[in-house]
Amino acid sequence: MRHAVSGEFPLDSKPLVLIAVRKADGLIDQDMEKGKAIRSKILNLSRTSTLMYANSAHCVQLEKPDVVVVAVRQIL
Repeated sequence: MRHAVSGEFPLDSKPLVLIAVRKADGLIDQDMEKGKAIRSKILNLSRTSTLMYANSAHCVQLEKPDVVVVAVRQIL
């Protein structure tokens, strides 16, 4: 995270897909501002990062495996 905050891209152009969760009502699962700041830092780890949302609780891989499959295919 230190590198992301300083504006460096430690992963350079390696693909990165961040899957964020939303509750069933469409709201983002974390406190809006705090979650936005954390997601921004993670996305700054790579020049080719992508943000995806899943209508799921915390365990996306169990509840929405199709979203994980799409993310993996995007990376490949």
